[in-house]
Amino acid sequence: MAETVFDYASISAEAKDALEQAFPEAAIDTEEGSGGRVHVKIVSPDFDGKSERAKQEMVWEALRRALGDRVLAVSFVLPYGLDELP
Repeated sequence: MAETVFDYASISAEAKDALEQAFPEAAIDTEEGSGGRVHVKIVSPDFDGKSERAKQEMVWEALRRALGDRVLAVSFVLPYGLDELP
């Protein structure tokens, strides 16, 4: 079974744009994973005091709205609130 390969540059740019709109005060970084998949790191005050589940749901909701079925190209998200930084 062949691995699906995604267009990292395109998906990454769209994901970052969507997250910047949803979380305007966020610092966002993406990295390329296996098969062009997108790994997202996002730090935002919007996540302060939220559970990991709540933060994940907030980010994935924004990504699903923007990417539709192409959200499968995002393999993981690491969301942090400012209250979690050292």
